[in-house]
Amino acid sequence: MKKLFYLSSLVGLTFGVMSHALQAADASHVEKLMRSKQCPMCNLSSANLDGIDLVRANLSRSNIKDASLNNANLRSANLQGVNLSNATMTSVNLRGANLTNANLHSANLTGANLRGANLSGADLRGANLTGAHLNGANLTGAVGYTPP
Repeated sequence: MKKLFYLSSLVGLTFGVMSHALQAADASHVEKLMRSKQCPMCNLSSANLDGIDLVRANLSRSNIKDASLNNANLRSANLQGVNLSNATMTSVNLRGANLTNANLHSANLTGANLRGANLSGADLRGANLTGAHLNGANLTGAVGYTPP
């Protein structure tokens, strides 16, 4: 009976590790992004992209869940339909970025520059917008945003 318990625990642990590995960023996608700033539909989940310069980058419909983008420059980037849930993006520059229908659920956007950004249809439930600059941002249809 103990052997069966240990075997089932080992199988569960193995599948847990494998499923976590499947959620991690695809290294070739990170390389492509660094090289060309063009990476639509890429898997960048859990990637450390702190301080990266992605001005006018195209990341539309990419999975950037759980990633770290602190102090990154994404000015005028195409982030339409991206999954940025649980991402850490303190002091990120998203000025003029297209975040239409983006998933920012529980993202940390403390001190973010979102001036002129298009957040129409975005999911902002649970997002931390403390100190974020939203002047001129389009929040039409955004879910979870309560104006101050």
